[in-house]
Amino acid sequence: MNPEQETLDLSHKRELVVLDQGVIANQPSTLAAFNLMPNAHGLTDQTICAELPMDKSQWSKVRSGSFHFEMNLYSRLMDICGSEAFLMRLNWERGYETLPPRRKSQLERENEVLKKEKQALEIKLEHYKEFAGVGAS
Repeated sequence: MNPEQETLDLSHKRELVVLDQGVIANQPSTLAAFNLMPNAHGLTDQTICAELPMDKSQWSKVRSGSFHFEMNLYSRLMDICGSEAFLMRLNWERGYETLPPRRKSQLERENEVLKKEKQALEIKLEHYKEFAGVGAS
């Protein structure tokens, strides 16, 4: 494929599942941590292959460690799987401290929306109270 050609991204970005650092550190290899990623949302090989530009035989070889996985596909794979277990394992192996994800979960985003709605309603309630208090005097 020509690098100038754009491919249509049909992948689905799933909600991030943060695994406990102990689970990742207890994996026997980086490949084992890589293979944890599809399990985060219970994805089948068929689903991943449909969303990555890769056929099932290549993906099977990648998962067994006998085939090279393209470096530019790691971020896309982590988005598809909703897991960064591979990245966290690399950080752990290199001695970096793992930080909480910068991305907000769906629950956190919904919570922010609800807080803003609550604040807006509280302001309206105060206006109604002021209005009612002005008319009563």
